[in-house]
Amino acid sequence: MRNALILAPALAASLAAAAVPASARSITGNWQGTVQVGKMQVRLVLHIRRDAAGALKARLNNLDPEHSARIPVTAIALHGSRLTFSVASMNSFYSGIVAADGKSIAGTWTTQGRSEPVEFTRMTWKAVPVHSLQHQAQGVPYR
Repeated sequence: MRNALILAPALAASLAAAAVPASARSITGNWQGTVQVGKMQVRLVLHIRRDAAGALKARLNNLDPEHSARIPVTAIALHGSRLTFSVASMNSFYSGIVAADGKSIAGTWTTQGRSEPVEFTRMTWKAVPVHSLQHQAQGVPYR
């Protein structure tokens, strides 16, 4: 009986994850794109995650050092393969289609009535072996 009580939350979480379409589960992660704002190109990272209740949450980070900022995403939704989000602080809205392979989102960024095509691509991180980091800290060149 005790084992059943311990396994019940894990089983419930597994069933909840299975109920979410694969495209919705795969949208979480980090996405990089470049937005044209006037004459300036702004490189952004879109961080998408799920909260404890399974709702999508997101924020943007500006990658440019002179303008770096954390920008809250006001609302985000995924309906099938269509991702939409809004950023109240920038008076902006994005609507795009997630590619079937889950590696990109092609869409339109709209700010103050101007629309620009923007593609976000999934960011992938390559792990650096721990011994390489230790060598680097000791002054040994990274290989």
